Amino acid sequence: MNEIKIVAVDIESYSITTKYPTHSDFIIGISTHTTSSLNPSSKSHERLFLVDELTYEAEEEVIRQFLEFLNGNQGAILTAYNLVGFDQPLLLARSKEHYPLSFQFLDIIPEFSLYDTMIAYKAYSGNMKSCKLSDAITQLTDAGHDYFSLKNKLALTGKEVMCLWAKEKAGISKQFSAYATEDSYNHMRLAQILLASNVKQGFWSAKKEGDLTF
Repeated sequence: MNEIKIVAVDIESYSITTKYPTHSDFIIGISTHTTSSLNPSSKSHERLFLVDELTYEAEEEVIRQFLEFLNGNQGAILTAYNLVGFDQPLLLARSKEHYPLSFQFLDIIPEFSLYDTMIAYKAYSGNMKSCKLSDAITQLTDAGHDYFSLKNKLALTGKEVMCLWAKEKAGISKQFSAYATEDSYNHMRLAQILLASNVKQGFWSAKKEGDLTF
């Protein structure tokens, strides 16, 4: 099996319709896991881009850093669970908000092969109904794929997530980072399992399928 680079992402956001009525989702953190193998026990590199405060300028800095990170990983498969339904549109909207006269995100994204693991898992499982990430992980774990982590993925409300962020910024705990990065880790492992099983459904990209090296 040839080497292939995967960049898995997860976005943590919250609603700020009162403070900024032009939009409802403010990015407070973007976690990534990167690997160069389809082996679900492979080593990976973790990054977390996190706002220092709940300001428009802090969000812009996180997006700038993330776009710079993406620019350094061109040619990879960019993946997430519900990537084309949530992560990509949100990143595009927030990038446009901060850079209305340029196309930073649109210029970078065609250099990636996008892989939506929610779409792919529906095809893999043969169940085309909506399936939560936790359900997909549970089903795969029961089938013997014990490569996932669910140590920190609690059923939290938006306010509870923000409380974790506030505690981390105050130096009380690191639970927000653990909570945020666990999803991108699981996105990466899920993509590896599905790609190794040759599940092509879920690709959504301008890059040609023939460009892929697996």
